[in-house]
This record gives sequence, C-alpha cells and structure tokens, in this order.
Amino acid sequence: MSAHTSQMDDIRLVAQPSALPVTELFVRLILTDWSLRPMLEQTTAAARRLVEAVIEAGNPKAPSFVTLRLRLSAEVLLVEVDDDVPGLPEPKAGPGERVGVEHGVGGARTTWCELALPGGMNARQVRLP
Repeated sequence: MSAHTSQMDDIRLVAQPSALPVTELFVRLILTDWSLRPMLEQTTAAARRLVEAVIEAGNPKAPSFVTLRLRLSAEVLLVEVDDDVPGLPEPKAGPGERVGVEHGVGGARTTWCELALPGGMNARQVRLP
C-alpha cells in the first residue's frame, strides 16, 4: 500500500444493510468529483465487497460503525474500510486488484483494496474539484 496521499475522502456508516446503497452513492460522488468515472464499476464493486463483509460478520442487534475511505496515492486508488468486527475473513482480490489488512490497537483493522489508475495516470494527474 502506497504511503503518499494526494486526495482523500471518507464516510462513516452504521454496519447494516442500508450502508450498501450509501456506499455505492459515495463512490459515485467521489469518483465523479475526481474525474475517474471509468473506474466507477470496479471501485464500487470493491467498496461494496469490503463493506458487505463487515455487515455480514457483525451483530445486527448491536451493529458497529464502518468507515469507508477513498484515497488517491501514487498510481493507485485505494479503497479502505476501517472496522472493529472480530473474525472477519481475509479479503479476496478481484481482477486487477491488490488487497490486504492492517491490524490496529484493540481489534481495529483497516482492510484495503488497491486499484491501478487508468492509462498509466498518477495521482497528481487526476483532475480534482
């Protein structure tokens, strides 16, 4: 996962099924703002997969929070999900993706998915609002 960030946006959601359409809307809004609409389908699928894993592993009677973050870094778009739900399986990568998990203090973790920017573009070339 790349360390230099050019742009970042995030949203905090309750880990319930209603978070999934909000996840999709958030991705659409941010990628439109960043002029990265060609990445919309792949990024939406990755974000939905990561958020859905937290929802499915959580307790529906006492849902936790999940933070979804989109971050431009070097030649990639990072989709990151912060949660504290125990027992989540390791994420599976989709086509052209790199995925991983960073564990924090007290059970917190960040699951991430790295997607290459289109056409050899780097984060500094992305048109921002």
